[in-house]
Amino acid sequence: MSQMPPMPPMQPNYQGPMPGANQPTGMAVASMVLGICSFALCWIPYLNFVTWITAILALILGMVARSKVKQGTGGGGGMATAGMVLGIVYLSLALLGLLLVILGFSMFGSAWNKAINDAQKRQQQGGSSMLPVPDAFEHVSAIWNILGSLIWR
Repeated sequence: MSQMPPMPPMQPNYQGPMPGANQPTGMAVASMVLGICSFALCWIPYLNFVTWITAILALILGMVARSKVKQGTGGGGGMATAGMVLGIVYLSLALLGLLLVILGFSMFGSAWNKAINDAQKRQQQGGSSMLPVPDAFEHVSAIWNILGSLIWR
């Protein structure tokens, strides 16, 4: 076993190690966790309302935590920024998807309602109950189903 070299004697006015960065505040950690949860929960059906709430809370807590970091009363600036960015990105994507759904309904809603009414009339007359898909819906229906499943969970 090798021996360690002797330690130099301590100076009488030794203050100890200099403090490092502030520890992350609970708000910064909560902001990052809620931002991650907003993306993780968006794939679970029927929890879309919860993901909106988690993204909004991540954004608010991230802003408060960032202001505390700038004042010097807290740490975790990176976590707060990550939570804010995740909240903003999720809310932006969700609002864009909602806008696309609303535009889709406004553009193709009347054609879809007409096709449904025609199919109901044929069914009442004893004809085929199959719903004819207009030409506009051949390629749009796949995109529509994907957007609907992502947004209206």
